[in-house]
Amino acid sequence: MREDLEPEFVLTDLLEMHFVDMPRFRKLAGKDIFENREHRWLSYLNPATSREDAEELIKMDEGIARAQAIMDQITRDEKLMHAYERYAMSLSDETSRLNSAREEGEALGLVKAAKNLKAMGLSAEQIAAATGLSPGEIARL
Repeated sequence: MREDLEPEFVLTDLLEMHFVDMPRFRKLAGKDIFENREHRWLSYLNPATSREDAEELIKMDEGIARAQAIMDQITRDEKLMHAYERYAMSLSDETSRLNSAREEGEALGLVKAAKNLKAMGLSAEQIAAATGLSPGEIARL
């Protein structure tokens, strides 16, 4: 990871981020889990991979086996699972708040646009076509 404004400044060499197009990987015909480490990991992380295939991947790859051991440990630890569930819930709550705020902002923007169009003398039908608001909503403005 590097500093945005000074790319030559490395923040850490202990972290790597990889972005993967899983839908594209799922469609890939020639998956090579025997020779391609990335294909093994992506197959392991794919929710569509069967339990039996996942177990084979765990046997095949030491890194995947370590990751599975950690997951097994976490899922057996009630405190860790509870902490994870709280964290997942907080992420979900934040997403809901952001979506609500976005929807509210869009609605306010539509009302403001409709008021401006009404002030310009456009008909309720024209304003409805431009904003998606109903003629009744426009009449109440």
